[in-house]
Amino acid sequence: MPAITATEILQDAFGLLNVFLPGEAMAPADGAAGLRALNDLLDELQQAPQFIPFISRNRFPLTAGKGGETNPYTIGIGGDFNVARPSNQDSIVAANLVLTVSVPNVRIPLGIYTDDAYDANAIPGLQNTQPTGLYYNPTFQGDLGSIFLWPVPTITTNDLELFLQEAVAQFANLSTIYYIPDGWKMMLKYNVADQLQTPYGKTLSQAAMRIAVRSMGRVKRANLNLSDLMNDASSFAQDRQTYYNILTGGGGA
Repeated sequence: MPAITATEILQDAFGLLNVFLPGEAMAPADGAAGLRALNDLLDELQQAPQFIPFISRNRFPLTAGKGGETNPYTIGIGGDFNVARPSNQDSIVAANLVLTVSVPNVRIPLGIYTDDAYDANAIPGLQNTQPTGLYYNPTFQGDLGSIFLWPVPTITTNDLELFLQEAVAQFANLSTIYYIPDGWKMMLKYNVADQLQTPYGKTLSQAAMRIAVRSMGRVKRANLNLSDLMNDASSFAQDRQTYYNILTGGGGA
């Protein structure tokens, strides 16, 4: 996994645009402008599932009476669930209720509601010991999202487990070393150069533009994940009486 700084990415990006003479140092103002362009690109990429490199498993304790429509859990840095705020509803790919009194713990999958499904709930304040569903509203006040549970749990002995898409983090400064996924070094350099064309009045060569596009495609292909194929087990145990014959009008029993 490559280790890199924002300075290395930006020096190569500016080099692709011929902004500086060979060996010329990057001025502080250019470094600041480049860092904004780099982080803008990363902010945009986190909205696309094809650029999410992994799914993290996170576990949080629950509070009795919390999670209803008037007192949702907050998620984000500094929130009730202190992790990076999921950027959209697709960012929560799965959720479990963890029964902690069982040894070993038992995990019960929770349904994840859409906006329409949660809005159609006639009794959103219903309470029970065990919720069966979760609704995420990607609010952003204070950089915090909102998580609702239904029914609202009445006990504190269970935990909530969330599987969250984890995007590549933005660069806090020019000098800190970050580890990024394989293939991202080239993609960032060439696509940041693409971002900087207009503000610097420069034009990337056609060859560089092809590399920018190709590198994005390779990263997206690398992030295609294996998934289980759902099937009906009965389809492997059918006999002749299971099928309907359109010629004879028989079968289908």
